[in-house]
Amino acid sequence: MGDLIERYTEVLPDVELIGYRHGYHGVLTGSYTVFDEETRKNAGILRNFGGSPIGNSRVKLTNAKNLVERGLVKEGENPSRSPRTASRRTASTSCTPSAGTTPTPPRPTSPPTCTSRVTS
Repeated sequence: MGDLIERYTEVLPDVELIGYRHGYHGVLTGSYTVFDEETRKNAGILRNFGGSPIGNSRVKLTNAKNLVERGLVKEGENPSRSPRTASRRTASTSCTPSAGTTPTPPRPTSPPTCTSRVTS
């Protein structure tokens, strides 16, 4: 997590970084944390700890029945198009590591290839 925050801060310093709390649970409920300037500045300390500071969950978007039972989506609702996640305008960026880098490099040798998508 710390490496991602540091790298995005380096490559895209003006982009708002958010982390959904508890993985897909946070995506479906709109629960997220904004990584502010202080967090970005101290992100390297996260390397000293295991796990994720924003948590994770056992939510599987492909298990619609369980999502309905847990109250995360309504019956017949498509989890990937949940209106609950559209409560604010969001931008998502997916990146592919540059050639020659390892899966979790502290500093890739070149910037990642990124594509951004804005949804409203």
